[in-house]
Amino acid sequence: MAADPTPVKVRQNKKKTVIFITAAMLILAIAAGIGVKWYRDVQNRITVSFNTNGGETVEAVTLEKGSVLTAVPCASKQDQNFTGWFYDGDCTEPFHSEDPFEENTVLYAAYEEPEQGVTKQDTAYVADCDAKEPIVIRSEEEITDENWMDYLEIDSALGDLPTAFHVTALEDNQYEVTPEQDYQAGFTYDFHAKNGATLISGESEDLNTVTQRIHKDNVEEVVLKKEIVYLDWDDVVREGETYQFYIPKRAEFVITEKTPICFLNGYNEWVAAGKNPNTFGDLYDDDTLFVSVNLVNDQFLAKESDKGTLSGKDWYFVTVENADLADIIDDVDVYMEENVEAEDLIDTEQIEQNILAGDGINQLEDLLTCAILDD
Repeated sequence: MAADPTPVKVRQNKKKTVIFITAAMLILAIAAGIGVKWYRDVQNRITVSFNTNGGETVEAVTLEKGSVLTAVPCASKQDQNFTGWFYDGDCTEPFHSEDPFEENTVLYAAYEEPEQGVTKQDTAYVADCDAKEPIVIRSEEEITDENWMDYLEIDSALGDLPTAFHVTALEDNQYEVTPEQDYQAGFTYDFHAKNGATLISGESEDLNTVTQRIHKDNVEEVVLKKEIVYLDWDDVVREGETYQFYIPKRAEFVITEKTPICFLNGYNEWVAAGKNPNTFGDLYDDDTLFVSVNLVNDQFLAKESDKGTLSGKDWYFVTVENADLADIIDDVDVYMEENVEAEDLIDTEQIEQNILAGDGINQLEDLLTCAILDD
């Protein structure tokens, strides 16, 4: 008699039921895990709200427990000066930016009435001063050559300070302090009164600080190093667009490692015309390139080129890199008076990047700019 197939079917149904139940339990477990994580995240986060006390709205911030505000907002209220945030509405318990938050918190803004009237000027700037420009100081105490430093402090970010000063007594408790050596031309000097003394500059009195800029004539003097080898582009052979060159050997120069070289257009014609120094600057154009020699070799295999056979007997084979400031600048003295907005100040980091990447006249301009900044 044939076997009854029913038990087999029952076993399969149980297996499917177990599989379905297991899958359902797994889904529920994942959902529960996500729910637990979400719940923990919610429990670990707090809200910091801002009561501006009638000022403009400041949005609330959500933080993790125990953390601090990465940026503390300012409150704004018409005809009021914001003075800070406080934990209480009476503004007696101040909030500090380093305070951590452990629970939902409301911060309250505090203000004060602005001061009425005109703010008194206590500083002055004087341009185009003489190299021995005196500073006038007023003091109820007598000021002499020996004690003037008790009442006056002089400093300069860049200029050299004179080593000796002379004090002359004037009327009305005023004293004139004059350097015995010159202040450095083109630099600024800051004078700060102390110990009850005040400074006088022109019509301004009772000043705390006076800044004087010492006169300097406009100068544009840049001296390149004498050892630079100048070559006409027509005289060299370049290996494609690389920084490898074949340079002809000549009696007037020897190429060695670190030799500075300047490649120009029209240099041969300029030499043939008599080397007029006043016209040399006309040679600089977009093809001008200042380089410094890394490797030099005159033991290479001869090769043919449009200039004939290139061999170590008559040619150098050199590998170079863009020159830097120390390679080409011997001295620089450039000074001019010009008002510059703060956002237009020179980006020295960008200039350095330009020097590394730039060819031609831009490279020279950047090198000179760095030289001026160093000066």
